[in-house]
Amino acid sequence: MVAMDPCASYRAAVREALPHALIVADHFHLVRLANQALTDVRRRVTWDTHGRRGRKHDPAWAARRRLLRGP
Repeated sequence: MVAMDPCASYRAAVREALPHALIVADHFHLVRLANQALTDVRRRVTWDTHGRRGRKHDPAWAARRRLLRGP
């Protein structure tokens, strides 16, 4: 089993060197991708709703902080 960055070039190199290895994405990169997707959606919804970027006093900003940092 090889845990690594989900980059296609890394995957190809591991497949060449270890053809029978199970390749999985590591925890750090999965969390980073999920956080980025959440941020993209939050920004798009805020822009569509308010016609501007989010501000610190907006409820979506507080929800973002709770999701990323904890209570």
